[in-house]
Amino acid sequence: FCLPSVARSEAFGIVQLEAMACKKPCVSTSLPTGVPFVNQDKKTGIIVPPKDPQALAKAINILLDNPALREKYGKYAKERVKREFAREAMVHKIMEVYRGMAGK
Repeated sequence: FCLPSVARSEAFGIVQLEAMACKKPCVSTSLPTGVPFVNQDKKTGIIVPPKDPQALAKAINILLDNPALREKYGKYAKERVKREFAREAMVHKIMEVYRGMAGK
């Protein structure tokens, strides 16, 4: 899956989570947003500089040419979505924030 965003308007990249949940490795850009937080470089996919078509093409070709790497990143991507972004995990994290704010 490729998310070549170049603008900060792509705040999180929820579509990445959808792809990752389907065991798809991601290629995304290193924007100062949540996009590179979701896709972890060399773990769930590859992160490239924004507005760098050569780096984007290279990353895509690395994944196209290496099925084992695609499988590895895709497997970790799915595990990351389950572990970090599933409803239960998100509710737990939100409750931690609320408890911290309440001083408990």
